[in-house]
Amino acid sequence: MVDQLNHLIELAGRPNIRIHVLTYDQGSRCHLDGVFTLLELPNRKHMVFVQALGAGLLISEQDAVDTYIGRVRSILGEALSWPDSITYIERLKRELYEQEPPVVEEQP
Repeated sequence: MVDQLNHLIELAGRPNIRIHVLTYDQGSRCHLDGVFTLLELPNRKHMVFVQALGAGLLISEQDAVDTYIGRVRSILGEALSWPDSITYIERLKRELYEQEPPVVEEQP
């Protein structure tokens, strides 16, 4: 997992990527009922790719796309900011992988 955390930190340094962490203790989960990707096309229009078991669906109908844009805004409203998300990932990495292992005293 440390490699995945390092990769997220590396990706967050790219100008076209912003990572926002939604922790378990933040907000509701009603909008996290499926995996989707909101795509912004060069012409500034949006499409949504919805992933399902063994299949995917590309949505271009504007009313449906607007629903997903609303979900993204809702999620971002509850998630940590971009800088706070990077700080959170770095702290998590330190807590999980950079602490000294506990010392176990031997019994006589």
